Amino acid sequence: MSEDAFLDKLFPRTFMVVNVQVGDEDAYALRDENGFLYKKDEVMEIFENAKKFYEVDGVDEFIKNENKKQSLNLHLNRSNIAGTDEQGRTILSLPEADMRQFNRNKNHWSFKCALCSEKVSSRERDHYYVQNTDIGFFLSLPKTSHMVCSKECGKVVAKEDIREWMHEEGYQDHLIIE
Repeated sequence: MSEDAFLDKLFPRTFMVVNVQVGDEDAYALRDENGFLYKKDEVMEIFENAKKFYEVDGVDEFIKNENKKQSLNLHLNRSNIAGTDEQGRTILSLPEADMRQFNRNKNHWSFKCALCSEKVSSRERDHYYVQNTDIGFFLSLPKTSHMVCSKECGKVVAKEDIREWMHEEGYQDHLIIE
């Protein structure tokens, strides 16, 4: 292996497209991670390899899948990631339902569990649970809260919400729920 090939594997090339002025014309140039402009022959090699990539059949689907994975990597709460499976999908752990205390100094009130419809009343219990479905920043999953009678009901409600969102947004090939 040549020294250049070894260095390319050790330090992959990165570049930025920058706007430059050439005479009176606007143009683009490529700079490396240190701000140096690439030489013409290096840029032509990059363009040739990029052209090969973009001409492959199915490249649009590949790009769509890679961008979905990248979006998840950027925006999922790390606390909700339990690892990856053999197929490379991210395993999500569900957010825990939060236990809340009924305020005994206020009027009595009740609600029906979002899953099993059991009546939860401040007259009969001293607490209830709120299940949030927040698993990431800037993802399209609506941040919702469900009032539930137990952590178990909360887990089922969260799983249903997240599974529905995964299918609507096309993330079912990239995520699985623990």
